[in-house]
Amino acid sequence: MTAVNESSGGYFTVTPTRPGGFPETSTLNFPTGDTRANAVTLPLGAGGVLWVTFEGKVGTHADVIFDVTGYFVPDTSGATYVALTPNRLVDSRAGERMGLSASLTSRVPAEFAVVGQSGDSALNVPAGAVAITGNLTAVGATSGGYFSLTPDDPGGVATTSTLNFPKGDTRANAVTIPLGSDGGLWVQFVGVTGTHADAVFDVSGYFTMN
Repeated sequence: MTAVNESSGGYFTVTPTRPGGFPETSTLNFPTGDTRANAVTLPLGAGGVLWVTFEGKVGTHADVIFDVTGYFVPDTSGATYVALTPNRLVDSRAGERMGLSASLTSRVPAEFAVVGQSGDSALNVPAGAVAITGNLTAVGATSGGYFSLTPDDPGGVATTSTLNFPKGDTRANAVTIPLGSDGGLWVQFVGVTGTHADAVFDVSGYFTMN
């Protein structure tokens, strides 16, 4: 979920049913004029709908963007989740360089490996995993923009965002995402042409089919 073009600071609340008044819990908080995202996992309302409420100053407005990444079903046909001790798979910063060999150049996607990166079972995502959870962080971007995390090469400029950030900010977002057929993921920085950003990714768990 992403907030864009807010004319006042405030928050979005996403609920499965229409709230009876002003929601007292927040899904995404933001200042005026920021582009900010947050991952959400929540139940659907009757008919498969969700409600979103903007709580800010009276008379102000905000735009919302929502990208869906998966769903849960109430039976045993899906996948089983296995939590891991959170551990780092990617750090593209100079002097750190793991998982990626260089900083990300705007609009140039890069792949990193996820499966089989540790000999410790408390840290490793094994072969057969179909999806993972983790935390994606943007560091030192030389322009504002977004990261898009995908299981396959996007084949062009990614049109959905996983993490939005302004120039020079350090900002993170939780992710749940299916793995590519080779057990990896692709990350793309979309910003001003010729600019760069560093990506950090920590894995926290994986899904495997029953």
